[in-house]
Amino acid sequence: MVTITPMANRLNFHSKHCTYLVMAMALSLMVGSSAKAENPRSMKGPVTARAERVIDGDTIIVKARIWLRQDITVHVRLSGIDAPELSSPHENIRSRGLRARAELKNLVEGRKLTMRNIRPGKYAGRVIAQLYLADGTNLSTHLLNQGLAEPYKKYKRRRYRPPQP
Repeated sequence: MVTITPMANRLNFHSKHCTYLVMAMALSLMVGSSAKAENPRSMKGPVTARAERVIDGDTIIVKARIWLRQDITVHVRLSGIDAPELSSPHENIRSRGLRARAELKNLVEGRKLTMRNIRPGKYAGRVIAQLYLADGTNLSTHLLNQGLAEPYKKYKRRRYRPPQP
């Protein structure tokens, strides 16, 4: 006799692999009805979501509808921006971070959103995506235009080299 164990029971839902699996499953369901998959580690969307909670000026927890009556709760970092850090030791940076979080909270909390260009983040369980309000407002662009965030620059760690005489 063969016993079939649901895959969900065998996975650790807090792992990075689970994020990839969920994205791959959602992508495979969407591919049949829409565009081709260009990158198996990303998804064009659209994916309907509801904002659950704002973490900071560039991260939101959403409940995303990946299939009929199938929702996942995931941390989403807004693509292309970097908001001031709430944990900064500098008071002026912290206060700017609080303003960014307050603006984002006013815009999204409890509202429907659309996620596009979704890809895994560098931290387990988090994705990076473009988020849009129902009226089509791109949240990243809005925060940039309000001066509450800066364009994201991927920083490379460089080895310190003393100045040459």
